Amino acid sequence: GVIIGASNTFPEGTEEVWAYFNFWGMKKGQLWGRIWTHNGQEYINVMGELWDDLEAGWVAYSIGGSYDLGPGEYELTLFIGDQPVQRSAFQIIIE
Repeated sequence: GVIIGASNTFPEGTEEVWAYFNFWGMKKGQLWGRIWTHNGQEYINVMGELWDDLEAGWVAYSIGGSYDLGPGEYELTLFIGDQPVQRSAFQIIIE
């Protein structure tokens, strides 16, 4: 659970970025999800998951790997049901 290299900008060629978030008040079986966008266009949609973790703690999700992290702005939106509850963004920049 230690964050290293925290930033909201990364150089082109970055292969993977992790989003870390704290949570509390979650209930087992609660619907939740996440959507990543790239330059405002939906990139990854993982909605309608059932929460099966603790009531409070932290979670980290990555983007990259099999997805190409080209230059631009990426945004992660977290949802409880269909309501957005948290957003965060980062950029891949050409140096």
